[in-house]
Amino acid sequence: MRFFTCYFSDYCFLPSAFYNCPTSPFSHSSVPPFSVFRSPFSPFGELRVDQRTTSWNSRYTFSAKEKDEESGYGYFGARYYDSDLSIWLSVDPMSDKYPSLSPYNYCANNPVRLVDPNGMEFILTDYRNMKGEMLYKTDDGLKETILVPDANIPKLAEKLQTAQDNGTINDPETNKKEMHTLGQTPTEYTNRKQTGNTERDNLYKENYNKTYDGKTSFMDKIVNFFSNILSIGGAEGSDQSMINFGASVEGRQNGEADKKEGLISRTNPASTFKNNDPKIKLQKQ
Repeated sequence: MRFFTCYFSDYCFLPSAFYNCPTSPFSHSSVPPFSVFRSPFSPFGELRVDQRTTSWNSRYTFSAKEKDEESGYGYFGARYYDSDLSIWLSVDPMSDKYPSLSPYNYCANNPVRLVDPNGMEFILTDYRNMKGEMLYKTDDGLKETILVPDANIPKLAEKLQTAQDNGTINDPETNKKEMHTLGQTPTEYTNRKQTGNTERDNLYKENYNKTYDGKTSFMDKIVNFFSNILSIGGAEGSDQSMINFGASVEGRQNGEADKKEGLISRTNPASTFKNNDPKIKLQKQ
């Protein structure tokens, strides 16, 4: 007779019971499993019941994370968690992204809706404008950032208000269907300037970054201009040289324009996101 260890999950993906089964858990056998122990947790990980028929214990409990044998704290990778007090034991390494929250909160005090897989950040959708300012965030578990152009911000606010009134504002399908379509992800925004020509794309990125970061002097622009002119003069590879010249000029122009208008970086949007309170304020019923 073969025995299988079966894991039955409580809410929040918490393993709550362990059984030894005399048949595969995927079969439709009527033979009941023999319980080893049952340990359901609260959403924050506090042990509610500890029922067992053996002294055997699993170190992988709340959120399937290993418990430290000496301290009894849950180890998530980036830091330790005290499930009895419902707090982390050290500051969130990503706390600068969430200035309105305590750096010791677990899942922004919403563990029923959110998941924190490694102790660094919980999973939600950020809606931001093209200046990198936070518009709104929904606890939908999708771990996504959507960049919304100014023209679509009123429509986003309207859809968010409708979703809140309907009780679906944190529903992932509603967010993907109604709100995500109003913008684009940072990767999509960055890829708009990618052509597949590696040499050209690298030159665009290099010149964009130098200009956007303010590291290009007037003399640098003159030297780059004449260097590109001389490279175009060669018969061999002149097509690529023309492409490179255009990419260098475009990169500098785009970098200068985005910097002047206060827009996010096209090559690394996340590095220019701002830590502000959400600009969209919804009305409560």
